[in-house]
This record gives sequence, C-alpha cells and structure tokens, in this order.
Amino acid sequence: MIGSCLDSCAALMNHSCDPNAAFFFEGPELRVRSTRIIPAGGEITISYINPTESFDFRQEQLRSKYFFECNCKKCEKGACGPGELRTGDPELDERIKEAQNLLRAILQSDPETASFEAVEDAVGRICREGYPGTRCHATSSQFLGC
Repeated sequence: MIGSCLDSCAALMNHSCDPNAAFFFEGPELRVRSTRIIPAGGEITISYINPTESFDFRQEQLRSKYFFECNCKKCEKGACGPGELRTGDPELDERIKEAQNLLRAILQSDPETASFEAVEDAVGRICREGYPGTRCHATSSQFLGC
C-alpha cells in the first residue's frame, strides 16, 4: 500500500465482492466509476479487497481488516463460486487452501522479483511435492472445481 485516503462520500459506499463501481486516483482526487449499469436508486458498491481472491481469503481479509463477514451475492454462493477449488475431502480442501496461501505469500513477498517462471516453479513444486511440512501429494485431477 502506498497510502490511504479519507473521503466522506467514498466512505458511504458499501463493500461487495461483486462491485458495480471501482475507485482510482486522478492526481490528488479520488474518482469513482461504474463498472456496469446501476439502476436509478440502486446502491453503489466497491470492493474493499481484491475480489478475484478465493472466498475463504476474501472473508479472512474482511474479518481481519474491516471486522465484518461479507454476505453479498457472490459470497452467498460460498466456496463453490467460479474459480474456487473444492474436492469434497475436507483434509485435501484445507491443504489446497494452505497451498494457495503459500503461493499468495510468494507473490506478495517481492512483486518486483516474483517472475512468472519463479511462480510457475513454485506451483510445480507444490503440485509434485506438496507444500512444506505436509505429506500432501495431489494429482491434477484432484484440483478440479466444484
């Protein structure tokens, strides 16, 4: 994060993991633009976090940083939304979640040096060997979506 901003109008916008608006800075001014048609009288929502993350990670971020659980339409679908990984085996699902968190940590450790090749190598290693401290060795067929 480079900085933060307090804006009385922007502070009135609620969060959604499927927002209908986005904000950006144009010089020192905060701008909000719709990302789709918003009906007259409809609520303008923005995402307080990265909405492309997994359900579990989004919920954890919102709980730890903003002290609430999201109940938007995307989150009502729970962990079986598009892009979510669930196998039906709770132990394997937890290991997949931990592997996702490990990859996220690799990417966030130094975005400047986290090359595509380094990430690809880490993904391959996790898929072949599991992640550190576990015996998880999953095949690609186990990583099918819901």
